[in-house]
Amino acid sequence: MGKYLIINADDFGVSKSVNEAIIDLLNKNKISSATLMPNVNYYDEAAKWAVENSSNIGLHLTFLNDDTKFKYRSLSRSKSLEDENGYLLDDRRKFSKSLKLRDIKKEIDMQFKKLEDSGVKISHVDIHRYALYPTYNPIVYLYLCKKCRQKGRLPIRWSRNGEVSVCDGITNLCDTDNIAKFFSAVSDLYQIPIPDYVFKFPYRDIFFSYDEKKEAFINMLRKLPDGINEVHIHPAINSEEIKQINPTWKERVLEYSFMLDNDVTDAMKENNIELITYKDIAKINKGKSRIEAIKELFRYGINYSIKGVKSVFLRVKK
Repeated sequence: MGKYLIINADDFGVSKSVNEAIIDLLNKNKISSATLMPNVNYYDEAAKWAVENSSNIGLHLTFLNDDTKFKYRSLSRSKSLEDENGYLLDDRRKFSKSLKLRDIKKEIDMQFKKLEDSGVKISHVDIHRYALYPTYNPIVYLYLCKKCRQKGRLPIRWSRNGEVSVCDGITNLCDTDNIAKFFSAVSDLYQIPIPDYVFKFPYRDIFFSYDEKKEAFINMLRKLPDGINEVHIHPAINSEEIKQINPTWKERVLEYSFMLDNDVTDAMKENNIELITYKDIAKINKGKSRIEAIKELFRYGINYSIKGVKSVFLRVKK
């Protein structure tokens, strides 16, 4: 298998500055796709463009606020998802503690429906701020896999492998190989396409300058493993709007800028990396059969359970 890369821009719809950056990068074929947030201020603008111009727009399931000045509400207005002021929580731990499966399912359904009602043909699904990371709540991940299967086996952002180092500061979506493989088996059980590797390109607290960011991205490209890789970025154009609403505006603007740099394009070519989309995953890797998936669930599930029991025991012992 060769080297394939999906470059996804998260947070489509969050602001005009982000929308303009993502649209420009998509128009210039510098990225593969973007994922759209259903409950944000500039959703309508992004959705309209997506319907008219792109078939590679996914759903960025949004259950948490972040540190921007814009704050968002759930579509379902479920109390378990919001704070005392009626806004989505911004603390992942509080969200996990207050989570009610019934409310999560309802919100997931409504976020899917909003994109569909707007005419967006959802190409794949990922999750803002990893709020529904499988290890936080496996039952929710099962529901999401089931939902994506019902919608035509939509790909999900999850990684078949963990513990892969491509560059200091760029981490894996899942840093434990056993856990990655266990939830990959869950995905295969529902016949959901997923990448082999997923890398989180940081937009805060590291790689502050243009050169640092570009060098880190190119180093990642040089060390990219064979198979289907995904990396997600958070670009924005330089504007007064982004400066006023987002404390990480500089990092986001730099991400947009270096993605236009010919050095990045050249590095892709030099390392024989093919830019693909989430829709291409199923063509390249058919995944495991259901029988194979069940076997792997038992194989990796036993290790997963043993490690879980050990961690509980160690906490009690302390």
